[in-house]
Parts: sequence; C-alpha cells; structure tokens
Amino acid sequence: MTAALTVPTADNLALPAARAVFDAINTKDLARIPELVTDDFVDHGSPFPLPPGPDGYTQILTFVTRVLDFGGLSVGDPTVDLVVAWEVLDPPARELFRRQIGVDEASWLRGRAWALSITLMIWYYWTTMPKRRARCMAVGRNVLADAGYSV
Repeated sequence: MTAALTVPTADNLALPAARAVFDAINTKDLARIPELVTDDFVDHGSPFPLPPGPDGYTQILTFVTRVLDFGGLSVGDPTVDLVVAWEVLDPPARELFRRQIGVDEASWLRGRAWALSITLMIWYYWTTMPKRRARCMAVGRNVLADAGYSV
C-alpha cells in the first residue's frame, strides 16, 4: 500500500510548514524545531506511525537530526534518498516527485535499485515484524511495477 503525495497548492498549509522544519534541520538550527512543528506540519499525511501531535514529531526530528549522522551511516550514494519514492508514493506521485527534484535517468534507476535492495531484507522481518514485512513487500511491488513487471 502506498500513500499519495500531497500536491502543493496555495491552501496547502503543510508545505510551508514542512519547508520551515527542513530548513531548520538543514541549517542545523535545531532549537527552532519545537516552534516550527505546528499542527500544519503534523497534518501533512505521513504514512509512518509516529507519536501524535507536534510533540511526537518534535521528538522524532530531534532524535534523527541530533543522534543519527546519516552521512556517516549511509553508503555514500545520494540516490539512496530517492528510496522514499517507492516507499510512500503511488505511481503518479512518484512521477511528480521525480519531475520536481529533476533527477536524471541514471540516478532514478540507482534509487530504484536501492529501494529493491532494501526490500530484499524482508527475510529478516518475516516472522518478527509483520507490519515491516508488509511495507517491504509493498516497496518491492512498487519497484517491480515501475520496472514493467506485473505483480
């Protein structure tokens, strides 16, 4: 199951709220997160289970930006960041996302390959985490469908 992308519109209050939060993260101005994580930001339709309300998002964002150093933990390929396209977006939203970020064909294919490789970890969660297993299977179906395979 995938979530549809919230299309930016003039009345979409989540878009400026999300931009403000991510600007604070990118500029390492983490002290601003509690004031920026408003109901508008929280209400953007995230498919991931998080604690309710702005406080839950503040906890998650603070943890992610202060504790995890993705530069040190990642594989060093920026196309890993494209995996989200197959994790949470349906095909039309994926295409919109791709156009909006202006990714070239080779990078898009590498991102899709990363999504498939992450999906292959499904065996680890098969019996212990059925919800994660279901998410991995959904990502795999999305990747295979985008590659032209019927699933």
